[in-house]
Amino acid sequence: YLAQGMYATHLQRWQAFFPKQQILVELYDDVVVDGAGVARRVYEFLQVDAAHQPAALAERANESYVNRSAGLEASKNRLRSAVRALHLGWVWKTLGNTGVRNLYRSFNRRSPDAVIPPMLPETRNYLDQCFAGEIAHLESLLGRNLQAWRPAGSSEQHD
Repeated sequence: YLAQGMYATHLQRWQAFFPKQQILVELYDDVVVDGAGVARRVYEFLQVDAAHQPAALAERANESYVNRSAGLEASKNRLRSAVRALHLGWVWKTLGNTGVRNLYRSFNRRSPDAVIPPMLPETRNYLDQCFAGEIAHLESLLGRNLQAWRPAGSSEQHD
């Protein structure tokens, strides 16, 4: 999991094979603050209509959740598989479109924050140490200050 977060290392690997002008890096932080601006920059980079406003821009997708009942979820999956095996997938889709899907989700899903314990301080310190150099390296590659990625109180800056 640590290797996946080594953004500078991965970016540098891409830069070894592709010219800088063929790589666009956008940060999730920017999507949160100005999703439309990020979309516009991506469109400009791809040389497509930068004025396009995607309808899904304001929607949340792939939200994390945990099931309240693993047994209920397993039963639902078995039922869905059986319906599809009978080539009646349209029934399942129709039920979902009637609001049954949302009702089920509101009943059997909850935020992972409710079950995932907070990070231990020693884990946070270890991760801060692991990523400190990587953040500094990414700042130099992007020419951008990533102070918000550092622990509170850290004054390290690499512009």
